[in-house]
Amino acid sequence: MSGGTFAIDFRSLRVFRAGLGAFLLLDLFFRFKDFTSLHTDSGVLPARLLDHGISLFLLSDTHLWAVTLFAAMAACGVLLILDVRPRLVSILAFVLALSLRNRNPFMSYSGDDLFRLALLWSAFLPSGPRVLGEKNFVNPAALAVFVQVFALYFCAGMHKELDAWWEDGRATFLALNSVTYARPQAAFLLGYPTLLTYASGAVLVLERLGWLLFFSPWRHAEFRILGCFVLAAMHLSFGFLMRLELFPLIDSTLLVLLLPSEFWDRLGVRAAFTPVPAPTADRYLAPVALALVTVVAAINISHLPQFDRRLWRPLRQFTAYTGLNQAWSMFTPIDQVTNAYHRLIATSPDGRKVDLLNERELTQFPTRPVNAQGEQRGFRWTRYLDAIVFHEQERYRQRLLEFFCKDRPGWRAEWFYFSEQTIAVPGVRPLQDSAVILSRICD
Repeated sequence: MSGGTFAIDFRSLRVFRAGLGAFLLLDLFFRFKDFTSLHTDSGVLPARLLDHGISLFLLSDTHLWAVTLFAAMAACGVLLILDVRPRLVSILAFVLALSLRNRNPFMSYSGDDLFRLALLWSAFLPSGPRVLGEKNFVNPAALAVFVQVFALYFCAGMHKELDAWWEDGRATFLALNSVTYARPQAAFLLGYPTLLTYASGAVLVLERLGWLLFFSPWRHAEFRILGCFVLAAMHLSFGFLMRLELFPLIDSTLLVLLLPSEFWDRLGVRAAFTPVPAPTADRYLAPVALALVTVVAAINISHLPQFDRRLWRPLRQFTAYTGLNQAWSMFTPIDQVTNAYHRLIATSPDGRKVDLLNERELTQFPTRPVNAQGEQRGFRWTRYLDAIVFHEQERYRQRLLEFFCKDRPGWRAEWFYFSEQTIAVPGVRPLQDSAVILSRICD
């Protein structure tokens, strides 16, 4: 392969940045329907309730300022798609994405972390070739990308327990039983437990060892292409069967960056780029990139269950403030699946009951949601409710009821939390536990 083991093709880089821009626009589109309730001071989390965090959103509590920052993020997305000043735009988008995360950290998820990291590495990668006809490049930022991909897959695999993912292979079955995350089409596969057992083992092998395909000394380009497509197919299958928001998309976008020059050559895509002079700052950015990738490696190691996490507390605090924090421990542990969902029920003075999450009048209660994601206002709302339901600070739960009590004087608002455990019978989920978390008379 031309360029070496850690070479990145400029065509892959161009598609990667366009993918980041598309991801940013899609994320803003999905967030916008809950713009006021989840991102502003008049919503469920006013800035005064936040303990810490650096965020441009906290410079002003007005709606106009929040709208302005959303518009700035959208502009960054468009500029990334158009490949206009991609390094500068990437770092601006990184700062804005970190600010958005810190404005409401309770609804953040792994897809947000990976997107933010992808923006950071994009800011260190070159804008284009230095000389006419140059196809690929190798620099410390390219090395950082490979380390990031390695950390993502290897650490996700190391977090998975062998008994659930390999020995009895029940992990996939349990995951597809999740009321919170499984899509309707996942029910079809529950009737094939043997297939799901093999699928659990395949996921474990791909995550722990699949990254080796990028470093094969024999037929390097072919194995690197195979690695990109196999891992992308795994993520897309996750997204088809489970509600994971945009996580499969950002994973696949990062893998596009690793497609070698041979892939584009065989497709007949020409590397017709105008040479870009190397900025003077590049000589200083190289050691910064190496320092950051060292931090990334260390923070991933610190989250592995094999290490004493208490020794790494200062590092975690640093990465939390700088946006480098990451822990790829999705669906672990998975000894059993506890499905959890929420009901915010308001009782009117005349006895009517309304589910405040979807503004639907109830004829009986309690009831399990037909669509746990849809009836809880979607993925972000589920993340937020799960994060604060047992939070040590009562003020977050009180504010939630205050928010839903608006314009309902004399009503009683009650927050019910339900949990149930999946058992080894497809389609059967007996209710195990329920608890009334909070009740409030609306003023």
